[in-house]
Amino acid sequence: MGLVFHHVLTRCVSFLLAGSSYVFWPDTNVTNCSLAVGGSELEQAEEDEQISTQVSLLQVKMPSMPAVRKGELARSYEKERPEKKNISSMPTDLLRAATPLVWTHVPKCGTSFVNSVVRLPGVCAGWPVGDDVYKTGSFLCPDRLTCPAWLSYSRCRGLLKTEPGSHRPMRLGEHFAVGSHFEDVYDGHGLIMLRQPEQRLISQFNWGPTKRLEESNKTITDLAPVWAGCAVRMLVLEGRGGGWEDCLPSPDEYLNKKAALSMDHVVEAQRRLQRYAFVGITDDWALSICLLHAMFGGECHPAEFVDVRLQRNESSDLYDTTVLEGYVDPYDGPLYQEALSIFKTKCQIYDVSQETCAPCFVSAGVDISV
Repeated sequence: MGLVFHHVLTRCVSFLLAGSSYVFWPDTNVTNCSLAVGGSELEQAEEDEQISTQVSLLQVKMPSMPAVRKGELARSYEKERPEKKNISSMPTDLLRAATPLVWTHVPKCGTSFVNSVVRLPGVCAGWPVGDDVYKTGSFLCPDRLTCPAWLSYSRCRGLLKTEPGSHRPMRLGEHFAVGSHFEDVYDGHGLIMLRQPEQRLISQFNWGPTKRLEESNKTITDLAPVWAGCAVRMLVLEGRGGGWEDCLPSPDEYLNKKAALSMDHVVEAQRRLQRYAFVGITDDWALSICLLHAMFGGECHPAEFVDVRLQRNESSDLYDTTVLEGYVDPYDGPLYQEALSIFKTKCQIYDVSQETCAPCFVSAGVDISV
């Protein structure tokens, strides 16, 4: 028994990731630290929810969630949450069929969505998601010293385990292009949030990565025609290793001052979008989160309504698009219209509206009337 525990301890207890150390207390029945994915694993995850002693992570309590601007939360997170209703924590048949889930995170389209993905029933069973508000990338957690590795590298049973076409661990929330992996990875398993294209372009200009040499001394009107079609590019073209590069144009496109995309790319992106397991709209965030739970199960949580980037615009707080001098994204525009059509159809199918979502908003402490 002592030798078994020592073997597990040496494999599972301590490792280093991005400069932060993590400590796990494995149950003596745990013999494998790797977590596979698939429908059967999600079923096992449901059982794990009933066995809280299987695996636990020593985690210092995170700082309290800040109140959201413009009254998105009716009260600050520190106040008592409303009494929970008897809502099933089990995944729906649709969620079972969609496992393993894989999130296509288009830049400037809702980093906060990570807080919904990890809280879907059974998806991260066995890991202490808790009430913390998570981010992605280098700002993953409120406290880097206690940042859980399960979140950073998709160790949740219900999420894709490795990068498509690679053996590298999948980085949850990274900007990965779909490319040639649609049929074998994303078809029926993909999750995506899309944003009004011109709003996304302006947000990219204001808050995107440090300008590259090709972008220096350029105005937004100079860059918009080159940056156009970010979402189409990620859904159709091959990626360049993940990150912003999978959204940004090639050096030749910068040289030609135009995105190298066509309407054929748009049509294919629309076709693929129709096959995604979930399509949400950042411009209608509250209903998107409600729809997600209506489709996949589980309660709405306050963390799902916190803007972790503090840059997401609601309909009452949009960028002034006159800075684009009339430019309209010819590629992401039609794709966004397709996303709106899919979203509206799903809302009708699952009876999602401001009125029917009241239990979701109450559970999360959200006041959508503001």
